[in-house]
Amino acid sequence: MKPRCPHCGAALTWEAAATAAVAAELAAVAAACGRWLPLLEEYVEGFRAHPGARLSDRKRLRLLREVQEMVATGKLRYDGQEYQVRPAEVLWGLEQVANRELTGLKNHNYLKVVILGRVRQGGQVRPRGGTAGEQPGRRVIEVPDE
Repeated sequence: MKPRCPHCGAALTWEAAATAAVAAELAAVAAACGRWLPLLEEYVEGFRAHPGARLSDRKRLRLLREVQEMVATGKLRYDGQEYQVRPAEVLWGLEQVANRELTGLKNHNYLKVVILGRVRQGGQVRPRGGTAGEQPGRRVIEVPDE
């Protein structure tokens, strides 16, 4: 059975229906990113295998969601540890990585290293643990205001 367009009744392939659904989700995520969308898009371009290579909409959506979550929560998981950073530090890291115009990124680890390197230079890293509600092995990074 083929799905039908709800507006005109034309038969659609499953691929076309899935593509339309991904495009709608991509538009919603893009709208939620607001003024940071151009920066996030520039960063996501680094996940192309080489300049001009194709990046599927599904992968673009997944990457945007992951980065959007990092910005919203300030949580980074890296090297078996969880870190808490300010959303502004995540955006700073995105800008630094995007400005390098890298290609071939496989995951967000490079971004995380850039952010954590910056924070360690100008801030304090202290392990969390020992008080109610905190989890052992989790670190909070505090960055002084500039």
